[in-house]
Amino acid sequence: MNKTEDLPADYTPYREMELCSNRFVNTPVPVEVEGHAPLLVGKGDEPRVWLSAPVSHDKTQWTVVVADNESLVPDVDVRKTLEGTLEVFAAGNKVLAVREVGADSASVSWVDLRPLGFNIHGDGSALWIGTNQFSNNRIENCRAGIGIGP
Repeated sequence: MNKTEDLPADYTPYREMELCSNRFVNTPVPVEVEGHAPLLVGKGDEPRVWLSAPVSHDKTQWTVVVADNESLVPDVDVRKTLEGTLEVFAAGNKVLAVREVGADSASVSWVDLRPLGFNIHGDGSALWIGTNQFSNNRIENCRAGIGIGP
């Protein structure tokens, strides 16, 4: 994903998204890393997911790994469960579980972006970014909910 001001043209964020117990309201980018969005969850017939990761050691060059629920690399798989949860796996490890909970809201119950090079992970109780734990926060009317780096 390019800089967050260059979000995908067909990306429509949910008005509300719960990310590992944290509620983001009118916040299109849940987490921003050095100006880039590693994870986007948008509205559609089902949640629409975009995942990006750096391809250079200095994190200046990024590549899209999943675009609108379609894997763009061989080691990443996007699946929908019978219960309606969209799951993403990288190298056999679950990196994301998201489901729509209302017409304009979604819930991410599992995220583990470590296989993509980020120390970001969480479950229904908390979101961990590095050694920082975020739980039961409400972030409203921001471009990016949590920013990492310059």
